[in-house]
Amino acid sequence: MNEVLTCFSEWHRPVWAEIDLDHVAHNIREFQRITPPHTQLMAIVKADGYGHGAVEVAKAALEAGASRLAIAFLEEGIVLRRKELSAPILILGVSAPDTEKAALEHDLTPTICTVDSAQRFSQAAATLGKTIRFHLKLDTGMGRIGVRPEQLKELLEALQHLPNLEMEGVFSHFSKADEKEKTYTQMQLHRYHECLNMIHAAGFRPTIRHLANSAGTMETSEAHFDLVRIGISLYGFYPSDEVDKTTVDLRPVMRWKTRIAHLKMLPTGERVSYGGMFTTRRPTMVATLPLGYADGFRRRLWTKNWHVLVRGQRAPILGKICMDMFMVDVTDIAGTSIGDEVVLIGSQGENTISADDMANALETINYEITCLVGKRVPRIYVKQGKIVAIESLLGYQSM
Repeated sequence: MNEVLTCFSEWHRPVWAEIDLDHVAHNIREFQRITPPHTQLMAIVKADGYGHGAVEVAKAALEAGASRLAIAFLEEGIVLRRKELSAPILILGVSAPDTEKAALEHDLTPTICTVDSAQRFSQAAATLGKTIRFHLKLDTGMGRIGVRPEQLKELLEALQHLPNLEMEGVFSHFSKADEKEKTYTQMQLHRYHECLNMIHAAGFRPTIRHLANSAGTMETSEAHFDLVRIGISLYGFYPSDEVDKTTVDLRPVMRWKTRIAHLKMLPTGERVSYGGMFTTRRPTMVATLPLGYADGFRRRLWTKNWHVLVRGQRAPILGKICMDMFMVDVTDIAGTSIGDEVVLIGSQGENTISADDMANALETINYEITCLVGKRVPRIYVKQGKIVAIESLLGYQSM
């Protein structure tokens, strides 16, 4: 690995995210363990795999036992197809008008929840001489996309008369499955069953019923049906602190790192960074790190008494985080040198900084932390201790 990192460092600044594909596989196996043998696993790789890299994560998930993939919109699916991923791919979002042909040509499964979208896909399929499999989206209580139960009859009647369409699946989405109180989740499950009865009564026989997200899979076994959708937990995160974390043993997939780019001793009374908001109270050894808020290291962290790990110890941030750099105090960390590895998310020595820690400090969710790690940060994909691929602004390189 060191030889590859040497080559990597010749072309990139020393900032990277290590993506542990073995942990992806482990997390998939954990969900296989708690679901029935007939229940398929769908790996959610939208938002570039929640910031981890959709292509390599998808490959690892499929190799570990996932049978299907899901993305948010058309372009994300095309990226996967261009990388020769042949597994079924569901577009979870609404398909914009005039994108139907592209979805068909790339063998992507659309979500349909309106008469208009059904008509558009039927027409596109007929033009191409194909039958398109789709998944019907129900709104059982999320209030987002999906047909409401009271409007389902009208949509089903339209679908009965539209050619070249096959209802392969029916799904909905829990809004509160990650909360301890399950009354609302049970209400959504009840509505889902009622809608399934209407669909069957209309003569449709979908073979893939799915409702459970990561939290629903962990907490509500009666919602497993034919398939479960594993999103945030694929990446090693629990959906919330209210779920039972003993149900599955999850391993975080991303470690975010950099190296010290510059060291400088500042005397007492010197100001640091924009606006001079921090003033040294003693002679201070300042380490400059070569990344900033343009890379997803959130600017607000400087107001949260945040830190990074240097030589296994916590080094506090000094002053405002800049676009491409920020500074930390390493005065009390003996032996600190230019080039020392710095951990932003992950473990070093006996200390750990998790995405959950960062999310709690910023009053947000772990999803947002990894999704916002920018494209300027190369992803280094590791499997069985060896680098298997690198993805950066310079392109994709398989090892």
